[in-house]
Amino acid sequence: MATECVRRALLAERVPVAHVDGAVEYSWGWESVARVSEGTPGVIADKLGDLETRFDVGDGDVILQPNRKRTAEALLRVVTGDLFGEMKPPPYRAPHSVDVTQAGVFGMSADGTDLSFSLAELMGEIIARSGGGKSTIMRSLLDWTTAAHNATTVFLDPSGDGPGQFTDAVKLTTTGPIQIEFILLSLYRLAAGRARIRRKLGMGDAWKCTREHPAVIVFIDEFPKLTKRSKQIIAELMLVGRKEGVWLIFAAQGSTKELLGSNIAQHPALKIIGACRDVDTTGALGGGAADFGYLPHRLHPKSGKELNHCAQTYIVGAPGLSEDPMLHKWHYIPDDEGGRRAGERLAAGLVDVDQASVDAALKAPNPPGLKFADEEEEYLHYVPWPDLLAMVAEPDDYEDEPEDDDPADLPPILQAIRDAFVHEREPEYLTMDQLHGHLREDDPGQWAKWDDRDDRSRLRELGKALSRALRDAGVDLSSERITELGGQPRGYYFEAVQQALGEAE
Repeated sequence: MATECVRRALLAERVPVAHVDGAVEYSWGWESVARVSEGTPGVIADKLGDLETRFDVGDGDVILQPNRKRTAEALLRVVTGDLFGEMKPPPYRAPHSVDVTQAGVFGMSADGTDLSFSLAELMGEIIARSGGGKSTIMRSLLDWTTAAHNATTVFLDPSGDGPGQFTDAVKLTTTGPIQIEFILLSLYRLAAGRARIRRKLGMGDAWKCTREHPAVIVFIDEFPKLTKRSKQIIAELMLVGRKEGVWLIFAAQGSTKELLGSNIAQHPALKIIGACRDVDTTGALGGGAADFGYLPHRLHPKSGKELNHCAQTYIVGAPGLSEDPMLHKWHYIPDDEGGRRAGERLAAGLVDVDQASVDAALKAPNPPGLKFADEEEEYLHYVPWPDLLAMVAEPDDYEDEPEDDDPADLPPILQAIRDAFVHEREPEYLTMDQLHGHLREDDPGQWAKWDDRDDRSRLRELGKALSRALRDAGVDLSSERITELGGQPRGYYFEAVQQALGEAE
């Protein structure tokens, strides 16, 4: 009966069905294989919402998983319970018990197997909206890297949240935008230096990560809030770090060029995509991703106490995982347990960068195309790894934050726009899309209510709401076309914001 129900539903939605295999019942619902007689199963992806109505299940509870090896075939899951209800708890990992080049277990896949893969020689990204589970995912990965005997963990977060309960287990962490620039520069030099000594150490074509010569794994949260210079260094680091044991994973709420400041979203090999917008699916995975069955934009982030699809993702480029577009759920590690594990690892001693790499970095080149302290009005200079630890311990010597005049009398909307420019290190302009990321984080109740719309509609509603708020506050500030960018998206120039600030004060 279930098999026939699936077949009739597909036919009713005008899907060219060739055959439907016998449906199998699980604790969470039903699973069946469908084959189309023409085209690809992408035609089913366009009908998932209508199929949910026909099956009388919730939004997002009909899941399509095309078979990459048989282009006419796809697995169809109809979820009536908890798809991940049988997920095992996160495994305990003693200090120095993990080899970071081996596969770790991070959760559960929709086919009931462990979510398991290796981070070795990977550059990665995590894309998910607020409530999509970015923090859960990053801390699941942190639990693995900080338990390793052959990895040093670095965590950079310009938003100010940091690694949370795993802070004690992270060798180097900071939230200062200028400190992050110094750290990234030092990490680039470290990777470039390793490239020069790798063969002398008998390692061959890639850095061999051992207790004596550990990998350096860098996590970066809220990538869009980095300074322009930090993003430039990261682009260079991603070119040289993979083979040299300096691996980077960054997180952001979206993958569009306007949000990230470049087309960097398609560069990393490892892509972890949770609840997001359709433009983010395309931005990270390219055009046609939905036709192949990658549908993270159909996932729903956490809302209040409702978890929805929080920490559920599609994953591309993870060694050993199925190439099919399967849904995965990540382990959640409670704060008290994470803090306990971090304390154990701190007591056992955190892994540090090897002296050979530190020495090699001293003679390594700086990344091309940047200005440094020996040039007029520049402050950035190379800081050796040991001194980075002192920098974080005494941040005042390296902070270069803009002076903050008392904003108490500013209209709240103007102050919010001003804060967005300050977080971005006062760029020449911010697009509406970039600004929306800051506004929704500060007040999601007011600014996140259009996230379910297409990109054009979302930005149109944002523009209207901003115009009303500025007009009601008596602020003379209007959005403009950003002529320096392709497509000339609307946004605000910093010069105009400064003028509005002066008039408001």
